[in-house]
Amino acid sequence: KDLIIVGGANVSAEDVEAAVRGTPGVKPGRVVAFGVPDVRSGSETIVLVAEAASPIDPATAGVIEQELRQCVRREVGVTVGHVALVPPNWIAKTTSGKLARRETRDRWYARTDGRAPETAV
Repeated sequence: KDLIIVGGANVSAEDVEAAVRGTPGVKPGRVVAFGVPDVRSGSETIVLVAEAASPIDPATAGVIEQELRQCVRREVGVTVGHVALVPPNWIAKTTSGKLARRETRDRWYARTDGRAPETAV
């Protein structure tokens, strides 16, 4: 299991991903959660990358991002630090077809131009 340490508590990336299953506007099975260092807390913050089911406008993206945050808070009891709603097929997959968290995290960092997570999204 991939663990994210948030304020001293172990949070399963799989639990975060499961919490947002079925969110309208998100492509089914195309959500990845991972932790990134949070310099303010000395812990990690959760990043949630979700593929949009179809092209969307910025206002709709904001509504979907808020819904994703609320689902994780309600189901897992933690706050998501950053949500990235990305185009279909943006999330990396392994050669066996599984979602690739590490490569997706690297893509997320590249998308933020290497800025610190607290200023990236």
